[in-house]
Amino acid sequence: QFYGELMSKKHKRLAPYDGLLYCALYSVFVSLTQLLIRRSLVDRVGLFRSDWGSMGDFEWGMRSTLVCNTLHLPETLATWRIHDHQATAITNPSSSKFREKFCEMIIAALPILKIRHPELFARLNQQRLLFPYRLEQFTLGLAEQCHVLARLLFIVKFLLLRPDIVGMVWQQRLFKQGVMQTYDRYSYIRAELKRLDIGECIQVLDA
Repeated sequence: QFYGELMSKKHKRLAPYDGLLYCALYSVFVSLTQLLIRRSLVDRVGLFRSDWGSMGDFEWGMRSTLVCNTLHLPETLATWRIHDHQATAITNPSSSKFREKFCEMIIAALPILKIRHPELFARLNQQRLLFPYRLEQFTLGLAEQCHVLARLLFIVKFLLLRPDIVGMVWQQRLFKQGVMQTYDRYSYIRAELKRLDIGECIQVLDA
């Protein structure tokens, strides 16, 4: 959805473009079976972290694409079997805890830029990059609270974490106006890439 017609064209995406998209679009890959990975990449960025469980490919994928270019081939070269007992089926992707884990993994992956792209790392605003997931963490978390007291406690805790998001959500709910009316994750991440002055990072290649 983000790349549109580019998905039907052979193209190269220069680092750290794909990596920063993880801050809003979950992942630029559906499965690791889509990837052909050089051994040298593992030497540069390290292995999967085992403490993330079945979600570990998110952090590793972000860490890798922050420092390594991606070559996209519009071909079907592998398949992915989906079944009820796979590790990813056990997790609940619609929970606030899921979004919280995304934030933790982004925070863990970003420091690799300090070595590879120190000037860009210095310009990053971590709060802005985490905004899409923190917003979902708050709205999903509110819906998960079954009692009024539990909901109030959740709001108070989140006020300490991201008062801006709490304010935006309640402004929208109470007055039906504000930033939330025009927000969508695709526009948000495009604007953030522009703010970071990351311009032409995609090269369309001849067939």
